[in-house]
Amino acid sequence: MSKKIHIPASLLSSARGAALKVLFHVEHGQTAQSALAAVIGEKTGSAALPVQERNLCSELVYGVLRYEHRLNFILRPFLKQPEKTPLALLLILRLGVYSLLFQEKIPPHAAVYTAVSLTSAVCGKSLSRVTNGVLRSVQRLGNVLYNQNFYTTTDKIVEAGLSRYFSLPLWLVQLWRKAYGEKNADKLMQRSLSRPWSGLRFNPHHNESENLRKALCAYLDENHYASVTEYGLAVAPGKLPEFLCDRRLADWIAEGAVSFQSAGSQAVLQALGCTHWQKPVWDACAGYGGKSMALLEAGVRCALASDISLKRLHHLPDVCRRLGLDAPSIVLGNAAQPPLQTWSGHILADVPCSGHGVLSRRPDLRKRITPERTRQLQLLQRQILAKLTAVLAPGSQLAYITCALDPAENEKAIHNVLEGRHDLMLKTQWQTPHDHPWMEGMYGALLEKTVKA
Repeated sequence: MSKKIHIPASLLSSARGAALKVLFHVEHGQTAQSALAAVIGEKTGSAALPVQERNLCSELVYGVLRYEHRLNFILRPFLKQPEKTPLALLLILRLGVYSLLFQEKIPPHAAVYTAVSLTSAVCGKSLSRVTNGVLRSVQRLGNVLYNQNFYTTTDKIVEAGLSRYFSLPLWLVQLWRKAYGEKNADKLMQRSLSRPWSGLRFNPHHNESENLRKALCAYLDENHYASVTEYGLAVAPGKLPEFLCDRRLADWIAEGAVSFQSAGSQAVLQALGCTHWQKPVWDACAGYGGKSMALLEAGVRCALASDISLKRLHHLPDVCRRLGLDAPSIVLGNAAQPPLQTWSGHILADVPCSGHGVLSRRPDLRKRITPERTRQLQLLQRQILAKLTAVLAPGSQLAYITCALDPAENEKAIHNVLEGRHDLMLKTQWQTPHDHPWMEGMYGALLEKTVKA
């Protein structure tokens, strides 16, 4: 599979041309987020892409990735040799079918014309005729494409049809139905296809944060936002304003008044009681530090942040300066092989996981999560729990958090670490309700090491 694609510079100034390049990078292993940043990021040559086109590009990329499995099923009957279809052409066809199905403001003839023009410029005129014929054939199928039965009646295996309709790996559909029951699994699958809500965290250390929160609530219809925590709001897709209190929202973010953080990440910290911790905290799988920042803003002393990636850690001091917070000490370290022999405070372990709960926000995970990778993560999670609970001091707590929807990564992992241990107790567990319509799927457990008599 070629790792290069030539898209004329003139097309990169359009949403669809930029989206094609992003999707091409994702096919070669990049995350959607990093590919978007590279193609339409502020610090690249494509910064001239108008805001409206940038937003459309993001919608197309994430939409195609969410529905990819369904789009492939729709396209397959109209491709003579689907496996031999050039990648660039296949990506353009996915973009075209997505536009036909889900972009109501774009007339069907415009969606087809745009795809044909893009194919002609990137793949040549001969293949543009293929695009025209395929998309016209898809268009003729009409409203049947919105009917779940269209995807489920061609196979006797119920899960196979659900996999196509909800655009999920078959093994994940089977896992959810077995673990949570058919009704809950249906809700989880539907949530995985929904456009994600934007989570905002308002910094109580900034003088204008409360005014901004009130202004945003006053601006929005009551059905378009929800309070998550005392300082957190979630805003419905497409409803976040560009300006707030006469300034760009981006400027308020740069000034440290508000930050983006998913609603689920904020909710799980509050549900486990982490925002009321009194002892110093070690964030042992800090990543980019979102949860560390949330704890610091809540008045919890996050004294240490470690991660296996220096790239994720290096910007934390700058973020803390922007938010007006005392930065934690930073250590490059693996939680499965802790850099400390003991820690007298609490430990936050937002461990590497399969990410089933954030498929709406990170649809490219559909392409990367596999049963084998999941098994590897389960072993890693158990190793991290065993090592960190050994480091934990008596009287202190450990918060174990995942964004996975799999008992093996959640309840069973906790059961495993507790088995045969008389020095640990489970204080509480929390999971996003399966029937919650939009919040990310999160799991959390709070363990406490007992004080020796």
